[in-house]
Amino acid sequence: MSAFRSITMRSSFRAASPAIRQAGAFRSFQSGRVLQVVKENKEGNAERAQEIESAKQEELKKQKQGKNEHNDKLASESESAIRGEKHDKSIDQMQKEGAQAAQNEKKLTIHLLDRLEIWLTNLHAYLKPDLNASIARHNHHRAMQAARTNAELDYARRWDEFRRNEAMQMAHIRGAVEHARFEAREARAVRRAEEWIMGEGLVIRVGGCGGRG
Repeated sequence: MSAFRSITMRSSFRAASPAIRQAGAFRSFQSGRVLQVVKENKEGNAERAQEIESAKQEELKKQKQGKNEHNDKLASESESAIRGEKHDKSIDQMQKEGAQAAQNEKKLTIHLLDRLEIWLTNLHAYLKPDLNASIARHNHHRAMQAARTNAELDYARRWDEFRRNEAMQMAHIRGAVEHARFEAREARAVRRAEEWIMGEGLVIRVGGCGGRG
């Protein structure tokens, strides 16, 4: 019974393997897409930070050259950065920004993974009837193959039995024919002997001696 269950499970798995491979391929694609989105967001944040920093540097340069209006905040940040003042505060701010960016990235990843899980659940529910039908068709096909194989084996067994019986009958017939031929040869030999005896005029007396009459 366990062997039959194992065969049935393997058959079901082989029947379901196309749909499973398709779902697995899509899952890999979606996972890759999630990582790509996260990477793009990270790169986008880095690019935006770089653009903001470049804009600040450009404004500061124009301000120093007197080509732009004076910005106290920009000047204080630039001067403090040049003098190295408030360095610890800048590091703390950078750490907070990094932690916030990591938290946002984590939330985005969790959100995308939740959406992917919901989509895969719906996909499984959508594909389940087709999967069951495919398994049923596969099992029916295997049953038909087994029945056809059994029928072919039974036919071969019957044919071999028929050929053996036919060979035995032919051997019996050949033996009977050979025996009849042997008896016919003996009968012809006896008849020829009788004819020769009668032709020679020999008289055979039982219990005595014979002679010519």
